[in-house]
Amino acid sequence: MGANLDLTTTQLTQVAPPPPRAPEDNWRYTARPEWSSAGESMWIRLSKFSYCNRLSVLELSSLFGAHRPDIESGARDLRQANPWDLQSMATVLNASAADVLQGFCGNLPPILGQAATELRYCAACLKLGFHAAWFQWLTIERCPLHGLPLRVGCARCKSAIPFVLGHDLASTPLTCSHCGKLWIPSLGKPAGRCVALGRRDVRVLKRWGLYVQHVADEEHQPRRDYTTGRFTPAIKCSSRAAAGTPLLTLVNRLFDVPPPLPKQLLARRRHDRLANTERRSLPTTHRGLEFGREQWPHFAEEFVSYEHQVVRARRQFFADTALECDHGRWQHLLDSNLAVSTDSIGCETVAALGWTISWLGRTRALAPADSISTPALGLTAWLANLTPRDQSAHRSLRYKQVQDWLNEDLRLSAWMWMRIARFMQAKGAYLLRGVMVNPPDLANARRTKTENSCMFTSINFQTLDFK
Repeated sequence: MGANLDLTTTQLTQVAPPPPRAPEDNWRYTARPEWSSAGESMWIRLSKFSYCNRLSVLELSSLFGAHRPDIESGARDLRQANPWDLQSMATVLNASAADVLQGFCGNLPPILGQAATELRYCAACLKLGFHAAWFQWLTIERCPLHGLPLRVGCARCKSAIPFVLGHDLASTPLTCSHCGKLWIPSLGKPAGRCVALGRRDVRVLKRWGLYVQHVADEEHQPRRDYTTGRFTPAIKCSSRAAAGTPLLTLVNRLFDVPPPLPKQLLARRRHDRLANTERRSLPTTHRGLEFGREQWPHFAEEFVSYEHQVVRARRQFFADTALECDHGRWQHLLDSNLAVSTDSIGCETVAALGWTISWLGRTRALAPADSISTPALGLTAWLANLTPRDQSAHRSLRYKQVQDWLNEDLRLSAWMWMRIARFMQAKGAYLLRGVMVNPPDLANARRTKTENSCMFTSINFQTLDFK
């Protein structure tokens, strides 16, 4: 009997094969949701998960449903959500669907060129065990919580930290694979753990995440191809200097909390004392300077009428500032990225300038009136994004409908610019980018009935006290 029991390892394997793997639903892993904060990137979440479970890179990838890896490195990109099984991530990591989505930079293909492939982090945040996916955007320069510039590479040896699920994340999670530095010191202590951020910090970072996503979506919205009439993906400018300093970069430099988004403003509007004021029609005087018609032959009489409506509204809402702009008083802002200190300009003037830039374009809004000859660029974009005209409707009815829509959106955008100007006044700097209240957004919002019901209650700006 004893001889029969003396079997080699090979024989044991042949006699008693290992049991089949349990179904995926019955797997058990160590998850630490209490270590995480809302808005964390999937890189830091998977790093914490790997730190607790120490699975191989193939096991991690298979568990979360990643597509075919990069052949050379075996790495899986963590910038986009598309290649991953989001439901598995939410289940295994014990996280909400919203937290999982916020863990990625986005789903749009253009992010592959706008988001870094190497980890960009705030040293203070990483030390606490936090990293946000929007830190990866190349247009973000600093952490709004700590005011520190985002850095790359290990703080000790400067080795690169790939923003992927790869061999380093699996074998040495949250540790430099070259010098052995532990990036979260509290994890190296007995019974080490991470502490989630405070509620205020989470709220601030959540606002930033929403703002960054909004701007990213706006930059990658489809644009109309005027040769076919169809909308196509936006073509990014190859020269950063030609496009100017990106909006996200300026907002990130100037503010610790981003300005309110249009949807957030609209949610507050119903509680604003201006929302229930009486409607009055726009005056028919003050036709304003037309663009050079001979240079723009495709802008017909209807467009000219709409442009006159914009100019009349401008003089009704912001009469004094309109005269200052016509004389070129604010032309110097064109050379300063449209950023200015609150000490040098009043809140009501900022609202007027921002509104004018949104609807007329920055050059026409700030250069002297006799030196420009361009159509109202914001109005052009607004018209291009309206719901197409029903071919069965009479042209005159459509014309009257567009006039009413334009009247409502001109008033709405003036109110929104006033709210944003007041926000920026408390932050010490003004940023006069027209896309902060973007006319195409107002046109697109009309396609949704739920937004129609709350957006287009008229406001009387003649009674608005800008002081």
